[in-house]
Amino acid sequence: MNLFVLLLSAFALLAAPCRSYLTVLQSDEGFSVAYQGRLILEHTISAPVLTVGSGNTSFEQISGNFAIEENVSTAIGLGSFAVVNESDTFVQIVLTSNTAPDLQATINLLVASGASNGSEFDTVIVQAAAIHPLLEKINRLWLKIYAEKSEKIFGGGEQYTYFNLRGRDYPIWTREQGVGRGDGVVANVSNSVADAGGSYHTTYWPQSSFFSSRLYTALIWNNNYMVLNFTATDYHEVFVHSASLTLELDYDNTALGLVQKVYKRAGTQPPLPDWVLGGAILGLEDGTEEALYYYNLAKEAGVNVSALWLQDWSGYIQTAFGHRVYWNWAWNSTFYPGLDEVVQELATDGVRVTVYCNPHLIQGSPMFEEAAAAGHLMRDRDGQIFLLDFGGFYGGTVDVHYTPSANWYAARLSTNIFGLGFPGYMADFGEYTDINMVSRNTELNAEETHNYFPVAWAKVNRLAVQAAGLEGEAVYWMRSGALGAGAAQTLAWAGDQDVDFSTTDGVATTIVAALSLGLSGMGFTHFDIGGYTTQPPMVRTQELFLRSAEYAVFTPVMRTHLGNKPDANHQFYSSNDTLTQFARLTQIHARLKPYTAAFVKETSLLGIPLQRPLFLHYESESQAWNTQEEYLYGRDLLVAPVLHRGQDSVDVYLPRDEWVHLFAVTAAIVGPASLTIDAPMGYPPVFYRRDSEFADLFRSITDEFGLP
Repeated sequence: MNLFVLLLSAFALLAAPCRSYLTVLQSDEGFSVAYQGRLILEHTISAPVLTVGSGNTSFEQISGNFAIEENVSTAIGLGSFAVVNESDTFVQIVLTSNTAPDLQATINLLVASGASNGSEFDTVIVQAAAIHPLLEKINRLWLKIYAEKSEKIFGGGEQYTYFNLRGRDYPIWTREQGVGRGDGVVANVSNSVADAGGSYHTTYWPQSSFFSSRLYTALIWNNNYMVLNFTATDYHEVFVHSASLTLELDYDNTALGLVQKVYKRAGTQPPLPDWVLGGAILGLEDGTEEALYYYNLAKEAGVNVSALWLQDWSGYIQTAFGHRVYWNWAWNSTFYPGLDEVVQELATDGVRVTVYCNPHLIQGSPMFEEAAAAGHLMRDRDGQIFLLDFGGFYGGTVDVHYTPSANWYAARLSTNIFGLGFPGYMADFGEYTDINMVSRNTELNAEETHNYFPVAWAKVNRLAVQAAGLEGEAVYWMRSGALGAGAAQTLAWAGDQDVDFSTTDGVATTIVAALSLGLSGMGFTHFDIGGYTTQPPMVRTQELFLRSAEYAVFTPVMRTHLGNKPDANHQFYSSNDTLTQFARLTQIHARLKPYTAAFVKETSLLGIPLQRPLFLHYESESQAWNTQEEYLYGRDLLVAPVLHRGQDSVDVYLPRDEWVHLFAVTAAIVGPASLTIDAPMGYPPVFYRRDSEFADLFRSITDEFGLP
């Protein structure tokens, strides 16, 4: 422990019992700033807390994948300092450099009190800004936040590989997650074809926020390119393409209370509509007759169906990548004859029909031509419509940043989708905005135009729902996002995982994704059962389909996807055995509906994610902070899915409580306990708290669906 920490601890012990805020300790060599005894900044002349500089960056985009080359020409650490204002709610520090005497910067710390949902809380606002006669030369800033060696960091949006972000850096730049990800065979092949392999940090939803085991969160409302660097042992570093930076820090005494503050600050989601919570949404394609055939097959087998998802309702084209939707977001009555009547007929069975759209329009389609004529598509720097190559066809992008264009698109989606009786849809993409695309919203620079696009796209979909008067009844699910997107979305999904068991891009990554998003302010998420991206010989097997389906039971929405090459993949209808097992799993999901609905309401009202890490309720247990392959579903269910090929047992950690196996009649297990649980197909290790108010519901599942 260094001198600053010792002095700060002594100061905290001697402080008056009344509520203290900001405190500054300084010497000739440096200073530290703390909030209620918790260090925020620690600065010395030789290790300055703030560095400013200049540089340029190249962003090369290929099909939503970005090669980013950062070139820093100048980086000046500001070692000299003067504390010029100091009170318990405001501190101002001026920093200078001996090597560049005309260069100055200020760091302001301000305590802002607020209230939300009946509770009071304080936010510490940290503002860093460079001051220079030629300020345009300063376009880079590095700010260090105090860290402890044992500290763990979570969140960062939707991460897939590592739940604990410590020891790595994370660029905040929305893009494709990558196919394969990492250094495996699939990633290497993807890189050789289209630089599409991705890395541990590539994601549709990178978010400029993080959640610390020291029980604080940092939210950074800046949409320029940024890197959250957690590689050092004694500090976290935020690097941003800007001459200024603002962090908003919230604190709490418990992890559960802290995550609720994240939602209060970033915004909570509306509750999911009741109809999506019980049973499966079946992903089907190839026209009305084909879709109804497989729906009836599922129904006769006892599959509990909540909805059909007709991704190609607007038509399709065939590309080298596979079966692709025709991007004109209107009903193709030739391909899907009588679909309007089918919607009404299925409604009598309590089954909805959902569809698909994204913010792009295929060149030459009716909606493209309408948008182009009205000036609703994004342009290049010469004022021409920017056409993106989407792999087999070109499309334009609706300028969702520009209010008239956003309103036009929301109205079209509302009419074309909700007007036909479809209460839900996948709102895909959001990460393909090229650095050279220009919006008519002149308040955004090029980087902001790219990184804020998912939030603007989410808001368009929210407008569409509101225009139809269907809030609380309609649902749209999205894969892309940024800070603030969660408040404009109803549901997330994990994107395009490979159809395999890999821990880099397979089914296991969807747990990390859900938990990371849950600590970033997005509490409702799900995934494609069995994955999506198919590259023969990598195809979906029966084992993968059923293992991911049994895990999907314990998420709010079960949804199948045929994948980009449906004929190569095992589907729910590929064999009678699969159909029978899948039907049983959908029935369990439907049985859980009262439990799921109760915690959906809790998520929306209180800001506690539906799928949650163990430490939100068991933070005193070190093991609860160290697992990323099991989670709590609501408060009372602990889920440890089978995530590896050929696996028939799972090592499970049960925290301090009394736990009962959901699928086996056994005595309660008293935690904390680490044990190996048998996991035959269809019976994943799932435990409920013996004292749960839903214990009778869980026992009914054991009686009807438990091990024979």
